[in-house]
Formats: sequence, C-alpha cells, structure tokens
Amino acid sequence: MHHRFRYAVAVWVLVSVFFLLPATSARAQDPFEEHKETTAGFMILDLLLIRPVSLGATVIGSAVWLVALPFTAPAGETGYSLDKLIKEPAKYTFTRSLGFF
Repeated sequence: MHHRFRYAVAVWVLVSVFFLLPATSARAQDPFEEHKETTAGFMILDLLLIRPVSLGATVIGSAVWLVALPFTAPAGETGYSLDKLIKEPAKYTFTRSLGFF
C-alpha cells in the first residue's frame, strides 16, 4: 500500500510538472501583457494544482485568523486580517475564471 501511494504521488508530481513547465515559459514571455484568452494547459494546471493549493491557503488562513482573533480584536484589526487571511485566498479560489491567473 505504501508503494502505491508513493507511485501515485510521483505520477501526480510528474503530470503537474508536465503541465507547469509550458505554462511558466508562456508567462515568462511577456509578463506585462494582459492575456485575454487562456489555453487548455492553463485550465488543467489551474484545476489540478492552483485551485487545490489556494483552497488549502483559504482553510489554513481561516485557522490562523481564528487563532489570531484574540490578539487582533483588541487592536481593532480583525477586518484587515480577515481580508488578507480569508477573503483574498477565497476570492482567488472561487471567483476567478478557470485558467486565468
């Protein structure tokens, strides 16, 4: 069972790298140009790698915000920490179009 898990992780990493490399080279060509179209590679990369990572960032940010709440509440900074730790990652995860970074 342990070998299957290692094999599955290795395959997932290789597939992710396979889709990540063309995406990074395409982005490196002109970083200031607005891209109005996306490709299937960007969509797959977004769906399989970027969205799960940003969802994890949202969950971890929520936990950090909850732990930090007793310290930020007296200072009146709960709104700022809420925006940075929960709202921005959630917006990036759920409201952005697939394949657009």
